[in-house]
Amino acid sequence: MDRSDPSTAPTADAWRDRVRAELGDAAFAALSVTLPGGLDVDPLYTSAPVPPDAPPVVGATARWAHGPRYDTPGLAAANERMLDDLVGGSDGAWVVLDRAARLGHDPAADDAVGVGVGGLDVACLDDLARVFDDVHVEMIRLLVDGGGNVVPTAALVDALLARRGIAQDAASVWLVGDPFAAWARDGALPRPLARLDAEIAALTRRSIARGDDWRTIGIDATVYHDAGAHAPDELGFALAAAAHRLRTLDGAGVDLAAAADRFVFRLAVGRDTFLAIAKCRALRRAWSAMLDAVGVAARPAAIHACVSDRMASRWDPETNALRSTSAVFAALCGGADVVTAPPHDRVAGGDSARGRRIARNTATILDEESHLADVDDPAGGSYYVESLTDALARAAWETLRAVEADGGLAAALAGGAVHDRIDAAWRERCDSIDRRALAITGVTAFPDPNAEPPVAGDDARRDAIAAAVRRALDRRSADGRPNCAALEADDLAAAAACATNGASLAALSDACGTGSAATIEPLALRRDAERFEALRDVGHAAGVTAVVATLGPLAAHQPHSRAARNALAAAGVAVRIESADDAPASVERGAGVVCIAGAADAVAAAGSLVAALRDAGAAGVIATAPVDGVPIDGVLAPDVDLFALLTALLRAAGAGEDDAS
Repeated sequence: MDRSDPSTAPTADAWRDRVRAELGDAAFAALSVTLPGGLDVDPLYTSAPVPPDAPPVVGATARWAHGPRYDTPGLAAANERMLDDLVGGSDGAWVVLDRAARLGHDPAADDAVGVGVGGLDVACLDDLARVFDDVHVEMIRLLVDGGGNVVPTAALVDALLARRGIAQDAASVWLVGDPFAAWARDGALPRPLARLDAEIAALTRRSIARGDDWRTIGIDATVYHDAGAHAPDELGFALAAAAHRLRTLDGAGVDLAAAADRFVFRLAVGRDTFLAIAKCRALRRAWSAMLDAVGVAARPAAIHACVSDRMASRWDPETNALRSTSAVFAALCGGADVVTAPPHDRVAGGDSARGRRIARNTATILDEESHLADVDDPAGGSYYVESLTDALARAAWETLRAVEADGGLAAALAGGAVHDRIDAAWRERCDSIDRRALAITGVTAFPDPNAEPPVAGDDARRDAIAAAVRRALDRRSADGRPNCAALEADDLAAAAACATNGASLAALSDACGTGSAATIEPLALRRDAERFEALRDVGHAAGVTAVVATLGPLAAHQPHSRAARNALAAAGVAVRIESADDAPASVERGAGVVCIAGAADAVAAAGSLVAALRDAGAAGVIATAPVDGVPIDGVLAPDVDLFALLTALLRAAGAGEDDAS
């Protein structure tokens, strides 16, 4: 090719012809893959098939903020962590209230439920003030998630600002509670959905009237992601919630153009960097299309990007830091306004200062050293990202259409349609994980055989919840807690005054109205690694050992023996690699499982070795290829159902008869 003559540059057709000539038609077709959710990815993109009239991808709303999540019971501990994070470089805070607060339950009641569960045990203004002791709330991006209990939560924040002498329009407050997400997460709401719709409309109208910087409308897609939904459904359910909100705001007479600036969307960003970037961009495109449908000019969608909890692992938690780095990179490239990266050891039972420092620094370094946030839409123009954005936006819109055809998101949740779609997606995802089409580093791929078992964090969390319950009971006075009169949906000032006078969040919730939405089955919270981690717990606790019996010279068996060692280590099995001649003796010394590893022709002729291993007492015998004429317990092929194979091996070795399932 003459580089000075563009006409001699190879064309896409010439590239395809060359690939077919070298790989063949079947191999060429295999270069295309399908992502979870049915999104096709081609091996080469020479243009982005985005129609010229496609809705625009409008960039971020403002300079991004790093907002750590505070959802572990213990007000003083939360304050300590928050101050440490702010000193260490964070400029935001995401406070999640516990289930009792989200449902409007009085934590001081004898039958209190949900205290300290899934969030901070905030029950009144004094509690919220304790969380923010010595914090200049007017200088940070403040995200508060009270689930569906939006107005009482807003009243506490309003009263806190008044107590501090801070004007409401001087603080950046994002009330990120989403009634639909809260309903899906908790299975219940504090009041009927129609009442909550009226409250959110009134709260938004008041925010518009006083010209503050509050975002009063939360749309949360992370609950669907954490339950196992594919990306198109995550976005589709979020769009369905947004469509419902636009309808109810319009019905309440709220100016939609002004209200559009009060939405905030929460998305999960995972380890697939390009998909996570496309998810943020696809939301922006779909949001522009939705606003256009209601006659509102396109504007940025405020995005709170959260590093996925679903992708985190308990075993070898250091790998979470690597996954988190990819996710934060994607969030910044996607133009997120707030980024939340959890400590890498959070799922492993810890919430260490080191983990929080690494999480903070990950975002800071990607920004300050890589300058990712200095460019508006840095992934824009990439043929692949543009194509994936368009495909994801269209798929999400189809999910939205399906939900609307079911009667809207409320009907889809109440009738189980959302649960059914997510459960089907999760089964498909589990199959990909089991067959290692979707590999999890440190769990199903390259597990560290010397990794220490994760520290159990359940005991510490139970202790914190018990302490929260005791504190609520201890402060209950003989004459009860102050109550307040019934509140109109738009009377935030009266609610804030009640909070200032000591009314509890539960009393504020009661004053907003009685009754509750129908209860539904909460969405399950799932992690990709949890099933294999359960196997690893069983295998490690039982002390199962295995021998990889090698056949042939090192060059012939080494790739197979390494693959076998990694596969067995995924079930917590201690592995030794030995010559096939030594394997029967190792079985007699206590090795319960043997994997015969080598080239396919050598393994095929290993029938006598299998017989010797059986005679020595091997509980399970597998191989990296089939053995001619002799039954074995499994073949460790690339597409094998590894979860089923390892489960059977553990059971054969007498470990986890009930647990490894």
